[in-house]
Amino acid sequence: WERPFAVKVLVADEMQDNSPALMKTLEYWMASAERVYVAGDVYQTLFSWSGADPELMLNLKADETIRLKQSHR
Repeated sequence: WERPFAVKVLVADEMQDNSPALMKTLEYWMASAERVYVAGDVYQTLFSWSGADPELMLNLKADETIRLKQSHR
């Protein structure tokens, strides 16, 4: 399946709320992106009713992982 356009940078926020189907779509786009940034908090999963699985985010391979120690909200 050919991508309709090239993605250089992909930013995905609230990754903990992705279902397996949504994650497959993201993985498709991440595979061709030059840079990928994801953010999420497994303790803020809101869409488990629709199949969200925060473990999907935790299982992603990363070159670098940054964990925030304190919220500045």
